[in-house]
Amino acid sequence: MNANDTPSRRQFLRGLAGATGLVGAAGAASLLGNRRLVAADPLSFVGDAAGATQPAVRLDLVPPSTVPIGLGELTMPAANLDGGLICLNNFNGRSTANGACNHRGVDIGENGPFTVDRPLVACTDGVIERDEVYVSSGGNMRILYGDDGRWYRYHHLSSYEEGVEPGDRVVRGQTIGYMGKTGNTQWTHLHFEVWAVSPIPRDGTALDPVPLIEFPPDVVMKEPTACEL
Repeated sequence: MNANDTPSRRQFLRGLAGATGLVGAAGAASLLGNRRLVAADPLSFVGDAAGATQPAVRLDLVPPSTVPIGLGELTMPAANLDGGLICLNNFNGRSTANGACNHRGVDIGENGPFTVDRPLVACTDGVIERDEVYVSSGGNMRILYGDDGRWYRYHHLSSYEEGVEPGDRVVRGQTIGYMGKTGNTQWTHLHFEVWAVSPIPRDGTALDPVPLIEFPPDVVMKEPTACEL
């Protein structure tokens, strides 16, 4: 059996065949199991303090853009099992049309009404460093420390992959969680960040994920939303 052929993945695939209302295998009851409940640190919010209180809005379908795709150093962190994904190329721009500036990552999410939990995968080989459950902002988060010496932050998870815990080693493409809309958002998506030096915003340096990710050709890339200087 394939290492990623888990009950939760099979459940997702059944959703592609027409099932509705499915929930990720880890389930809400397991979200706090062996997790660390941390205070909502404003420094870890996406954008500035004022923008952190603004929920992301649900996006309409958008046309493709001419944004260049990445060079493939990283596997796209959201499984592209059925297509239908959009990437907001908004690093250092606005989180949404009216959201906060200095967005420290990119948003990859559903470009349509499909809402079944989509598997999130390790973008590279590494170790799950920690999980953080917030009451707002990033929601349920998972941080992967890659063998390349960088940290990868996954935000807004609906649930964590069953059997994958902090301290576990994972390989590129392995399911580690499920896309959701926990925290300060109304859109089912993954907010994905890449950090050098430290995964803590006040100590590290955020890197633009888009040039690093190999995007499948059917992923819709949306032009960045610039911030006024």
